[in-house]
Amino acid sequence: FLLFFSSSPPPFFLLLPSPPPPLFVADFGCSLYGTQFGDRGARACAECIKANKHLTVFGIHYNKIGDAGAQAIADALQVRPKQILWMQANELTEVGKSALRDVQRRFKSLEIKLEED
Repeated sequence: FLLFFSSSPPPFFLLLPSPPPPLFVADFGCSLYGTQFGDRGARACAECIKANKHLTVFGIHYNKIGDAGAQAIADALQVRPKQILWMQANELTEVGKSALRDVQRRFKSLEIKLEED
């Protein structure tokens, strides 16, 4: 399944069947930049990460994600690692950042952006 959010109220979710249509089979990225969905949305994103083997780049920056959301994302990445995760400008403390860095150490090919560069 692939999950999309709308940035206009009220938010909505769109689930595509798995396996995805042929259009989505190539390397695929999803950016949910600035939707402000917080930890609740991060947990939904974690389920999307676990369910979609074709999703390789995932951008969830500027979304008010805290440590609980970061932990959910880290747990999902343990199940199905991606290539790139953008999580800049969220509300992470060292606890959430540490959970993500632990996954990054395990999967050397995973690039996680936590800070603005």
